[in-house]
This record gives sequence, C-alpha cells and structure tokens, in this order.
Amino acid sequence: MGNKDERARMREAKERKRKRLEPYRDAESRSSDISIADQQYRKDVHAKTDGSSEDRADLRKEKVRQRRWRTIDRNTKGRRCPQCRQIILKMSSWIINRKKRVILCKSCYYSKMNNPLREEEFHLTITIFESENRYKIYPNELIQARTEANLTQARFAKVAGWTRSYQAKLESGAFKTVSEEKRNTILEVLKRHKVFTEDS
Repeated sequence: MGNKDERARMREAKERKRKRLEPYRDAESRSSDISIADQQYRKDVHAKTDGSSEDRADLRKEKVRQRRWRTIDRNTKGRRCPQCRQIILKMSSWIINRKKRVILCKSCYYSKMNNPLREEEFHLTITIFESENRYKIYPNELIQARTEANLTQARFAKVAGWTRSYQAKLESGAFKTVSEEKRNTILEVLKRHKVFTEDS
C-alpha cells in the first residue's frame, strides 16, 4: 500500500513539474498564448469602461502597455532577451531605448550601459604573458589591462566564459601559467574592448 502511495505521489510531482516547464519549452507557442491573453485582457478593459476620466486614463495606459508589448514581440522571439536568451514575461523587466535602438532585459541593459566599449584603441607598452611550454602570466599587468578595458572582474569573466573566482585567481597570482587557449581568450576579450598589449 505504501509503495502505491509513493508511486502516485511521484507521478503527481512529475506531472506538476511537466506542466510548470511546458510553457517554456516552446517559446513561440508561449508568445502566442501571451498574445491571446493580452487581447482578451484588452477586450475586458474596454467592456468594463463607463466613459469616466479614470477609465479613459486606464485605457490610455493599456494602449501604451500594448504598444510596448508589440514593440518587444517584433524585435524578439517568444519574448526572449536577445542577449541572455531568458524568457521575460514582466513588462517592468524590459528596457526599450528607442534612441539607441536597444531592447533588452534590465540586467543585460544596465550591464551593457555600465560597461561601454572604448571608442578608440588604447595600446599599452606592457606584456601580460611570457612564452614557455605554457604561458607565464603577470597578474598586475592583467589587472591594469582589464581596468583600461573598463571591465569589472565579474564582467571580464562573463565575456571570457569562465567564473569570477577563476578570474580572481588569475589576478591574485594563484596561477603562474595558463594554456594557449586561455591566453588567446584573454587577448580576444581585451581586443574586443580596443585594448592591445605587446602580446598582441
């Protein structure tokens, strides 16, 4: 009896998990469902209005909201952020900057705005690496180059494709040498932000 109850609970848990994850498996169908829900909401708002000033204000807000969602739907696939690829369902979590033609989720937008690319190249007369079987790395020079690129440790690590703790170890001298792949990745990140060293 106990085993049957346990199996039934496991089946119910799996079914709940499947239902919870189902909308996110197909971004396009999720977007379609949201659009249908938005249309129904708009119809309900119009049906409830009685012509008062408050209702007119609500209608204006709703039109603005719908216009923003249409802009987002035109420029994204299934309301996924173009940068982090996450599905964003809350209007307040989107940033639409028409002047700069940018539509991103809040976290990606502020990350991009706080770490702008340099407008001109900046050449440093330093070397970060020394060639051996592996490449010897100079932590202070790496910190200087990262600072000139206007990147935090966390942002540099994210662009390079490794963790912030690994970046901290690189800059603290915990690693004396790095592989050619890691060396090329670091130089590529600096080059992308228009900072060049003697290693380039």
